[in-house]
Amino acid sequence: MSKPVRVPKVVMKSVGGAMVPMYPIGALALRVNRDVLTIRRWEHLGIIPQPMFRDTPTCKQKGRRLYTREEIDAIVSAAQECGIKPRESIANTRFAESVAKKITELHVRYGAMQKHE
Repeated sequence: MSKPVRVPKVVMKSVGGAMVPMYPIGALALRVNRDVLTIRRWEHLGIIPQPMFRDTPTCKQKGRRLYTREEIDAIVSAAQECGIKPRESIANTRFAESVAKKITELHVRYGAMQKHE
């Protein structure tokens, strides 16, 4: 019997006056075939940048990490370009550099959009 697939909850956030669907860390983990702890470790190690968006924080938490579809697609694209397969190491690849380039471009655009809100 296979495990049921969890569908990540979509959160709508305003970016530059437009409502943009945002996805939790589990959606990114699912797309790159890694677990959530691996995604957090990649962030901690600087392999992927911290997300630009977070859910509304509670008094005890910073808020959930949220990613746009473009951010998720950029990380997936970088993994594909570097030939990274599920359960394989990312060591000795240019994955971090590829992700940094793609995500930096998006974050510059998102930052410019937020300034115009």
